[in-house]
Parts: sequence; C-alpha cells; structure tokens
Amino acid sequence: MLGGIQPSGTARRCGCASAAGDITVAQLLEQSGFHTGIDSANGIWRRRHSGAPWNKGFDEFAGYLDPGDAENYYADFVWRHDSKTGFHGKEPLIANAGGAKREYIPIY
Repeated sequence: MLGGIQPSGTARRCGCASAAGDITVAQLLEQSGFHTGIDSANGIWRRRHSGAPWNKGFDEFAGYLDPGDAENYYADFVWRHDSKTGFHGKEPLIANAGGAKREYIPIY
C-alpha cells in the first residue's frame, strides 16, 4: 500500500495519496476493473483539492474529510460517496441529531 501523510506530517499506511500527483492503490486496482472502497475516521482527506477519495480511485467512501469533524465523537453525520447509487454528501446520524449524544463514534 502507498503511504499517506496526515495533516501533522506523520506517515500513515493507507491507500491514500500524499501529494497531488501520487497514484493510489485504488487507482491501480480501478485500472484492472476492481471496485474499491475506504472508510476513514481520521480526516486525512481534503475535499478542497483533488485528494478527495472519489478523485483518487475509490468507488465508495464513508468517513470524515476534515480532522475537526473526525474529532467529534458524537458527530451527527458522516460523508458518503457511492458511485453505484450516485449518493454523494452528508449522511445524517439520527441518534446524534440536535446535539444528542446517543451514539459514540470513536476515531480508530
């Protein structure tokens, strides 16, 4: 697997890219016809540039795109992308709606 760089600058083993021109494992698998997915609770992805998971070969994604969101253990949403269904956006977590703290979502 290719290494990614977390916002802190520390290396992390994952299928994500550390620079705009890097190629991910998902992109290589995509060329061979594989359907790929990734979940991420640590906010290593950046939606504001081409490094978003759906721009890096992943067909499915669930998680957080921002470290600040990832640090909220009682988040009321997760980002989802599914190329098969066409869904792209925030998926609400009803148990935590309105500031309720019913479902604990730890960072792994």
